[in-house]
Amino acid sequence: ATSYMLSDARAKTDIKEVGQLDSGLPVYSYRYKGDPKTQIGVMAQEAEQVVPDAVEEIGGLKHVDYKKLTDALAG
Repeated sequence: ATSYMLSDARAKTDIKEVGQLDSGLPVYSYRYKGDPKTQIGVMAQEAEQVVPDAVEEIGGLKHVDYKKLTDALAG
């Protein structure tokens, strides 16, 4: 079962790069618009460039399957 998480840059605010995965894919801290809780993750638009299969558009926003992404990057 795939588990896609909202990861579209358009749904996020207070975006700051905090590091990168071994593959060079940037990792960010951010908040979803309207939510005070800080999260950490990738931007779907960037992940899609590296592992297109790990990104799905749902309701007009891009979502990332982190298991597919990390499995593909682990090679």
